[in-house]
Amino acid sequence: MLASELFDEVGDILNDMEVGSEHLRWPVSDLMQYLNEASSTIALGKPSVFTTVVDLALAPGSTQRLPDEFSRLLDIHFNINADGSEGPNVLPGVYALQQAFQKPGCRYSGVVEVYSAYPGSERFFWVDPPVPRALPYTPMVEALVIALPPLVTSPAQPLVFPGISAQMYQGALVDWMLYRCYSKDQESPSSLQRSQMHFQAYQAYMALAMGAPQQSNKSSGPTGQATARARA
Repeated sequence: MLASELFDEVGDILNDMEVGSEHLRWPVSDLMQYLNEASSTIALGKPSVFTTVVDLALAPGSTQRLPDEFSRLLDIHFNINADGSEGPNVLPGVYALQQAFQKPGCRYSGVVEVYSAYPGSERFFWVDPPVPRALPYTPMVEALVIALPPLVTSPAQPLVFPGISAQMYQGALVDWMLYRCYSKDQESPSSLQRSQMHFQAYQAYMALAMGAPQQSNKSSGPTGQATARARA
């Protein structure tokens, strides 16, 4: 689904495509801003929509930080060997206990055994043993993370929701954009009424989405849930 499809749908509802396909009252720059806002609010209400599996590079030391394109670490699955194959599992731990009972750091290997989230942080996490410096390769792990919503900068840009098809949230995106469009006309009581109507429709959609049954996450690291892993 392209961003332009949503812009055209919103423009059609607003009767704002009077000259060809151009938007007059609400320009594309405004619609793009509202669409990015909508994706961000969906990410706040239903983070699983942006859940994805990625390969993370580890920095030297025990303290690690997620890259800027990710907002939260959910789980680390296993080490990735230098040749790209799957390495040993990484187990979730409890930060306070790991600090009290640290294992000796491994001087020659970038393999980590345990990870835990820093208290009060969703981007910083701790690994043990610490990653040594001057390795001949960059240690990597496979991780489950929540990605930040991709910033839409062009009408031709496709919407990407890693955890689900973006079309499943088309109604919520459109209602949020209409809410913001009608909010622009502060002096019109009818526009204010329409704005609130679409905001309530957006809230109802998100309440329905958040109330849907979800498969439980196996991670016990940052989320504190029990974990059971077995790999052949």
